[in-house]
Amino acid sequence: MRIITGFDVSNDYYLVAPEDITMNRLLESISDHTGMRKNSFADQQVRKIFSDFFQGAVDLKYIYKKYYDKEYDSFREFLYQYKTLDYEFIDYANLSDSDTIWDLRQKSIDGIEELIGYHNENLPLFNRFLEEINI
Repeated sequence: MRIITGFDVSNDYYLVAPEDITMNRLLESISDHTGMRKNSFADQQVRKIFSDFFQGAVDLKYIYKKYYDKEYDSFREFLYQYKTLDYEFIDYANLSDSDTIWDLRQKSIDGIEELIGYHNENLPLFNRFLEEINI
């Protein structure tokens, strides 16, 4: 699991994750991974950071399967035509058949930039953490 960003200057962020993941399960896995005592102040703060980060996220594969699977030949074509993602970016996402991609829609670009950093300098830290999670 990892966070990727668009190649252009739009500051779009996406989460590549297993298709069967839910945000509640992801937050539980994050909490379990930290090893902090459940419901401690630290555990609640980590949950809040990730909960805020993923708030408003949309599972694009779910949307595709529910509404558009007859309209587009493939999930890849849906991402290209409906979401207007470049083929280069879609290939960069390196989605397997069992993966989905979540559009991390943010209420405020400043909020994500505070977490990720204005030049994505913290993105490798987030990705390292997410890759270590046992889901």
